[in-house]
Amino acid sequence: MLREHCWWLLIHRDKNQLAPFVQFPNQFKQALFTDGNAFSLARQLQIYFEKLDYLINQLEGNLDAIFAGQRLSF
Repeated sequence: MLREHCWWLLIHRDKNQLAPFVQFPNQFKQALFTDGNAFSLARQLQIYFEKLDYLINQLEGNLDAIFAGQRLSF
């Protein structure tokens, strides 16, 4: 889902706003799997909670900066 949002930003917004998001998918894989490869047959789920919490907070901050605190309501 993060990748799709990045494409949306690339198409609809300033390309410079996309830069902070480029490394997030790999960083999230590193926080969730021992070898960072989610699609390997030898993968092992190993959640590094501190790193994952940091990435989530960083992602939220970047999204808030882009959308100026706007939230979608469902």
